[in-house]
Amino acid sequence: MLKLSEDHRTVVTLHDIQGLPHDEIARILGINPGTVRSRLFYAHQQLQGWLSDWMK
Repeated sequence: MLKLSEDHRTVVTLHDIQGLPHDEIARILGINPGTVRSRLFYAHQQLQGWLSDWMK
C-alpha cells in the first residue's frame, strides 16, 4: 500500500478497508464520485501488478 500515491492510498483505505461507498468518499474528499471510481480502478491495477510480481 505504501507504494501507492497518497490519493490512491486514501480511496483504497476508505473504500476497501473502511467500507465507505463511492459517494461518501467523494463528499469527504471534495471530489467527484467518478474520480473516486477512477482512483480505485488504477490503485487496484497497481496493487494487483505488484502482488502478482511478488507471487512469482
